[in-house]
Amino acid sequence: MAEEGKKRAQQAKDALQKIQERIYELAERVKDEALELSKVSKTKLDIMTLKREKNNLLNDLGSKTYDLLKKGKIRSTELSSLKTKIEKVEDKVSALEAEVSKASMKEGVKAPASAPRPKATKARTGGSRGKKASSASAKKNTG
Repeated sequence: MAEEGKKRAQQAKDALQKIQERIYELAERVKDEALELSKVSKTKLDIMTLKREKNNLLNDLGSKTYDLLKKGKIRSTELSSLKTKIEKVEDKVSALEAEVSKASMKEGVKAPASAPRPKATKARTGGSRGKKASSASAKKNTG
């Protein structure tokens, strides 16, 4: 009987050892998969960052092209039609701003001083020009 107890104890010990080995294997697999997921996530973040950088560069290119079109330094039928569309949008914005200003005057509400608009490329790329304009108009309004 003592022999049978020793045998069962050894079987239990072997079973526990197998369970422990399996747990270590699973933990190692989880760690490897977590590292792989982390690498994939970092790569996706890098891709998003590069796409944002590309979009900022395309915005810069578009703004510079628009400026050259307005100055007559480049000519293109395709680009000229886009320039015309942009000018129509700018006209609509100006008209709406005038409406807001007029409505504010009627209600006796002081319309906020309009700060000079920074170039779209500087504002979108985090340039300092937009910040300077904002702080300059804040100083103007406070004293």
